[in-house]
Amino acid sequence: MGGDVLLASRWEPAVDLLRLLVSGLRVAFGHLPDWARYPLLVLIAAGAAWIGVTTCRDKLRERRERRDRGEERKPPETVRGEVKSSLDT
Repeated sequence: MGGDVLLASRWEPAVDLLRLLVSGLRVAFGHLPDWARYPLLVLIAAGAAWIGVTTCRDKLRERRERRDRGEERKPPETVRGEVKSSLDT
């Protein structure tokens, strides 16, 4: 590998997705009257919040049940002195 390699930022795909979402919402809701646009956006946001809260609740419930049963989550096996990162999987 040469020294002239340019690496992309890890935030670039997230920014691109956000930009795509915003432009899609503008196209979808841009011509709606305000009395229809805002309640619809509130319903979409409430649905997204509900999905996030229930997902977190389920994960916490599973963790609590594992702890109550005495099951511990085992850390990944590593060689002494080696730090395992998510890229090593």
